[in-house]
Amino acid sequence: MAKASKTAKVLIGATAFGASFFDPDIRWRTQFSAPDPFVVVVHSGKTVLFVSELEYERAKKQARADEVLLIEKLREEFGLPKMAPASAWLPLYLKREGIDTLEVSPFYDTVLKLSKDFDMSIPKGPLFPERAVKTRDEIGNIKKVRDATEEVLDMVFRAIRGMDIYEGKIFDPKGVIGKKDDFLTAEVLRSFMNREFISRDCFCPDTIIASGNQAVDPHCIGFGPLCANVPIVFDVFPRSTDNLYWYDTTRTVVKGILRPEALALYDMVKAGQSLGLTMIKEGANGKDIHLAIDGMFVSAGYKTGFQKAVMDGKEVMMMQGFFHGTGHGVGVDIHESPRISWVDDTLRENMVVTCEPGLYYWGIGGVRIEDTVVVTKNGYNNLSRYTRELLEL
Repeated sequence: MAKASKTAKVLIGATAFGASFFDPDIRWRTQFSAPDPFVVVVHSGKTVLFVSELEYERAKKQARADEVLLIEKLREEFGLPKMAPASAWLPLYLKREGIDTLEVSPFYDTVLKLSKDFDMSIPKGPLFPERAVKTRDEIGNIKKVRDATEEVLDMVFRAIRGMDIYEGKIFDPKGVIGKKDDFLTAEVLRSFMNREFISRDCFCPDTIIASGNQAVDPHCIGFGPLCANVPIVFDVFPRSTDNLYWYDTTRTVVKGILRPEALALYDMVKAGQSLGLTMIKEGANGKDIHLAIDGMFVSAGYKTGFQKAVMDGKEVMMMQGFFHGTGHGVGVDIHESPRISWVDDTLRENMVVTCEPGLYYWGIGGVRIEDTVVVTKNGYNNLSRYTRELLEL
């Protein structure tokens, strides 16, 4: 008797608004928003998400899925290198599950038909590697979005300085941004900022505004009233509606006074970013920069891995420390080549990259400082004109 065929739907794409490689099927199926592509496999009546450490905790809470698998654990389980791509671990997973037939998006149809008549090759990096080196006009486009970003941040930080603290939360007595005599929420502030960006020919609907423990998940966009006396992460990444270029910056601020352990966390991240910036120049290896910062954090006692956290009275294990890359290219995509992370990637003059290390610990909060810079022959030109000192609002 012939063995029954086992079919799976395989999807790869991103799901955040404005993201390149946006896949509407994944967004519909999972109801999960992520700016970078991830893998979804639907088989045996269940939906399985495959995500990195950066998205793992958030995916478990927010995604409409039956199972969320950590890519790093799959690589370890299959004996693969740390940065092995999906083309290495996904076939092993599918075979382990007994899957022998795949259904893919109709968008792949042309490529599949061409592969029957032509030898196909997939480059290790981007299809057009020269895109990573920006022209003067491209840098000018990014600067225009930078200008809008700093105008909006100036407006927001000035408004928060004039607000009060009540019951440990930021209170807006005059209704400068939200309702009069009400707490300032991440949702209200995010909507306000996007309206301001739209008036400046940009859009930025997903600004991260996360306070306290919410910011321990780096891609949690934040919700509810903003807390005082804890770090508040503002990760702002608007896109021009005119030329479609992006800008990316992050500042961690406080309304009130930080506890000593949170202040120490800020100083450590600032020192790590300073180290990374001093290493950026023509010919530098992004991997060396990332590992140097990670080594500094570990040497100072800030370790990365699954650690205990008490949530809603229950002890759980969650990823904490420094568990995302240090930086990425910025251009017509918000995350593009080159990478400053665990992979070898050589920086070239006039590449535009971010430097954004962060540390995240439950009970203290998250801290991230991010600048977008232009690589030069002997260093970098920082596009951000914002201070890297802690902003006490």
